[in-house]
Amino acid sequence: MSEEIEFIDRHYSEFEKLLTEFVETRSVSNEDDDMTNCINFLKRIFERLLDAQVSVIETAGLPSLVAQIKGTTDRTVLLYGHYDTMPGGDRSLWDTDPFKLILKDGRYFGRGVGDNKGQLMAQILGIYTYKQLHGELPFNITFLVEGEEERGSVNLGSTVAKLRDSLLKQVELAVVVDGSINQDGEHVVRLGNRGLFGFELTAHTGQNDNHSGNAGNIMTSAAIKLIEVLRRLYDFDTKKVLIPNFYQGVPIKNEIKLDLLDKLPYDKK
Repeated sequence: MSEEIEFIDRHYSEFEKLLTEFVETRSVSNEDDDMTNCINFLKRIFERLLDAQVSVIETAGLPSLVAQIKGTTDRTVLLYGHYDTMPGGDRSLWDTDPFKLILKDGRYFGRGVGDNKGQLMAQILGIYTYKQLHGELPFNITFLVEGEEERGSVNLGSTVAKLRDSLLKQVELAVVVDGSINQDGEHVVRLGNRGLFGFELTAHTGQNDNHSGNAGNIMTSAAIKLIEVLRRLYDFDTKKVLIPNFYQGVPIKNEIKLDLLDKLPYDKK
């Protein structure tokens, strides 16, 4: 057994208590929870466990947090995560309290434990374990933790732009810690993220309700109007988006290094 695993085993109950407190500190961005307690919890953990320099960044919405951990070189890696969670939903559909950490059948349950409080705490405790066993880090680590991921990261872009020439100036590589494991229980390393593009269409065919047996049966169908618009946006035969410049900057197949994918330790059976 490696010294890292032995260290984790000895401190497992302490680590579990930290995750419990994190999960039980409500931070539902879609319900406008007061994030003060959650931000203070994270700030305290970063400072106490990792001796980090922590800055709370106010935004037009919910605050973000930047924690800087000094290493032995000037190279800086950024770890991105978020502390907000989705609402608990219909309480009757839960077997346990969604805002309590529960261990059941070898798995933890509780809001945020799988997105993103569990992963974020795993990074913090992993770095803590390394520092306890090996001393200083071989490079600097900067955490950027936001509080609005579950509502679309509406202020993340402006926050990064604001910090680009100050707290984030030395960042060379960004790693998203909002990851997962596959169905076989193996860890997943994602090589990139898709962008998101959304829109809402509304079709108007009348100013008021019309009876289907009178004017309604000769009016243009709103559903057909929507289908007509969708066919102008998307070719259902070629499965291609028709919006001008939609694929601008997207690599074509021969530009993607597929040989790197073949080298991943993946069981294709």
